[in-house]
Amino acid sequence: MRRVWARRGNDTGAATSTLAIVTPAVLVLLMLAVQAGLFWHARQRADAAATRAAADAAQLDGSTASGEAAAQTFLAGAPLEDAAVTVTHDADHARATVTGTTPALVPGVVWQVTAVAEAPLERFVPEPD
Repeated sequence: MRRVWARRGNDTGAATSTLAIVTPAVLVLLMLAVQAGLFWHARQRADAAATRAAADAAQLDGSTASGEAAAQTFLAGAPLEDAAVTVTHDADHARATVTGTTPALVPGVVWQVTAVAEAPLERFVPEPD
């Protein structure tokens, strides 16, 4: 029985080396999951900010500046870095675009977030006689 153990070799340190290889991989996967959650949250906040900006700019007394201000106020504290808000309107619609990047939890992983919302301009239509 002694010879069988002698031929198999010594497993001393196998658990330590396995742990040293597996632990960083598990941590990176965990950080990617948190990074995905940050991306989802940033995208939701950008969508909501674009919707608010378009709705504010589409009001009867609204302007592109008031739409941009509404979006910037809503984005305060959002997980969106380098957020840029652009609001335009033509004769019929107001359009808001919010862009930014999610915070980088995993080094080298940068995800861009873009949200666009459009709303019809409010206008006074007198009642027919």
